[in-house]
Amino acid sequence: MKAKRLISFLLALTMAVSLLGGICLTVSADEQEMPVIEISGVQAEAVIGEAAVSGDAIVPEGAGYTAHYWWETDQRSYYDAEEDVFYTDYRYVSDGEIFENGKDYELWMGIELDAGWEGWEYYVAGEDLEVQISVNGGERVWYSTLISSNVENGSSFIYYTETFCFSQEITAVELFDVPIAVPGEVASVDSIRLPENAPYSIACAQWKNVDVSVEDSINGQIFEIGISYRLDVEIVPAEGYHFAEDCVIYADGEEVHNSSPFPWYASPNFDTEYARAMIDTVEISYTVEPPVAGEAPFDVNITTPEDANYYAWSSWYKFNSEEGYWESRIDVFEEGEEYLFGITIDPYGGYGFTEDVVVIANGTVLDGDAYYNEDGWRLSVDEFFVAEAAEPTESIVIDSVLISDLQAPVAGEMLDDSVTVLTEGCTAELNWSVYDSEGVLPVTGTVEKGKEYCLDITLTADEGYSFAEEIQIWLDGEHSWGYSWGGNEVLLTKWYDTCEVIESVEITSTDKAELGAAASADGASVPEGANYSVSAYWGVLNMDEGLVPFEGVFADNTVYAYVVNAEPAEGYKFAEELTVTYNGEPVSEDFLFYDSRSLEVIGEVFTGTMQKVRKVEINARFKAGMKASDAVVEVPEDAPYEITEYYWVDMETGDELTGKFVAGKQYGLMTYVAPKEGYVIDMAAQTVVNGTDDYELMQSQYAYIYGQTAVVLDCESEDTNGNPSTGDDSEIVLLWAFMLLSAIGLVSVLLTKKRGYK
Repeated sequence: MKAKRLISFLLALTMAVSLLGGICLTVSADEQEMPVIEISGVQAEAVIGEAAVSGDAIVPEGAGYTAHYWWETDQRSYYDAEEDVFYTDYRYVSDGEIFENGKDYELWMGIELDAGWEGWEYYVAGEDLEVQISVNGGERVWYSTLISSNVENGSSFIYYTETFCFSQEITAVELFDVPIAVPGEVASVDSIRLPENAPYSIACAQWKNVDVSVEDSINGQIFEIGISYRLDVEIVPAEGYHFAEDCVIYADGEEVHNSSPFPWYASPNFDTEYARAMIDTVEISYTVEPPVAGEAPFDVNITTPEDANYYAWSSWYKFNSEEGYWESRIDVFEEGEEYLFGITIDPYGGYGFTEDVVVIANGTVLDGDAYYNEDGWRLSVDEFFVAEAAEPTESIVIDSVLISDLQAPVAGEMLDDSVTVLTEGCTAELNWSVYDSEGVLPVTGTVEKGKEYCLDITLTADEGYSFAEEIQIWLDGEHSWGYSWGGNEVLLTKWYDTCEVIESVEITSTDKAELGAAASADGASVPEGANYSVSAYWGVLNMDEGLVPFEGVFADNTVYAYVVNAEPAEGYKFAEELTVTYNGEPVSEDFLFYDSRSLEVIGEVFTGTMQKVRKVEINARFKAGMKASDAVVEVPEDAPYEITEYYWVDMETGDELTGKFVAGKQYGLMTYVAPKEGYVIDMAAQTVVNGTDDYELMQSQYAYIYGQTAVVLDCESEDTNGNPSTGDDSEIVLLWAFMLLSAIGLVSVLLTKKRGYK
């Protein structure tokens, strides 16, 4: 009987934890591709006062499996010292026996799979088979695993078990005087105590030698230093009780993990530990000065005796009042703040600390706190300091530096590695890098023709000197500005190159746009012998994506742009002031985007039969005391364009106005104007606001489909009833700046880089 019970227990042990304790999981068909075993006619739940039923379950005809179910009760777990086996015993529940309160029952189901069962196609040799078990028409969906996986035998079995507990639940277990492994002492469990009248008992407790085996008990043997041991304790409930699924186990007040999910069996999971020689005295020595405000945390060397079986290290901590703990993230010490200087002492393997360990630091006994956690034994010693004010030091401030004797890069020669600093109190260090097609790289060898070189000069102030915040640097008579860090260092960056400069670019193209014709961009060229090359494409303009490459047929009521890209040849670069012609005509700055290494030109814009709007008229009517939302901003009734959006800006704050206009103040008006079908807004269109034509549209490629303008208008008095006057040009400049920020999402998408790479 015992052998049968042991097999049943081991089978139950292989089940997924989610199967136990009456847990029911439902998984949709979309989430699973696995066999479904349908079973009906099963008494699937124990109900107090009802009679137990067992027998054969009903399965679909030709299903390829059969099922039998039965009930068991009076589970008992105990340890057989003779056989060194932990048993769980059961009693079968006879048909007709009434389910009683105070007892625990377990439903067992055995499913025999025939060799011809269709679900075998999901089976992978050597692995468990996961199946769905639908009981009584899908009221529950359970999961199980294949216990016997030898298909060639002609059949295999799946077992399922579920527990119904009607006994009293135990939610916590307490153990006291749990021993530890101490070298030279006997491995004993006799000290373990339970609370008086506890509804549970210890079935067995054993020490195991992890380094040799975890099967054999070493109770009664002597612990050896440095060997890993583990304490196994098995706890069973008293009659009429069961353990909760989340039962917590405490050992001497500390929570330990319960490794068993079964209601009739609990096992605290004690961490493996070394047999330890317990240290009762620790000696350390160190020198630590109170921290000084403005300084960073510093390391302190903690020394121990040569033959010590422990080592020590230290850290600085500051109390985080918001979070309520001491943290080690400290940039610099702050004057008047309290800091903890913490010394941590760890034993070498096989050693631990006694609870009353004595710590002798620099010949003086200090209070130490010894404890044991997941990292093992640890001893901490703390000292507290208040950061002192730094002694005031006066330094000579350097507000300008003179540097001479720098040799600019010359092709074929080595780069200069030093300069002469004529200003007292600082030194200079040079660092060169070279820019080429692969990016910025360190310099190796001699200077090459056609490359750009970057020089970083780092100036470091000598002791007793510091740099002014705004320091001026004169490099061989040329004035430069440096970047300063904290007054001790200054960085000066200079660019040099051996590239030849391209002053002008000539582009010709035979590519033209015509309604109904296919777009072609193969006709862009440069003069023979030019030291740059070009490529071109047609783009179609839209507000969301900017210029999108276009290779179709030109259609009406659409804006197209012909874009030419140019790159300098190796060893050349574009000038900072570059002249560009397209088909013999100078290119406007509005169609020109470049830096020293790239050039983008809009050669022409094609709009088909669309008419250009060369004048935009806007009328704004508002007065003091009126809400901004009530102001009237409109265009002439027959205008071939319309205002799609506008808003007012308070010129004093730069914020959008949501309240009322105030007399005597100036307000900015920002408008967005869209042309009607068949029209485009000319790039050079004049804007007339309240009869004044001193304004122009904000220039951008989007002006063809979306014009923008901004003006400043005065709110003179409460009686202003129309035609308010415009402000002066200085105020307009402020609004232009605001408008540029507001419109960045519209105008930055199309083309990015403009003049001025360096």
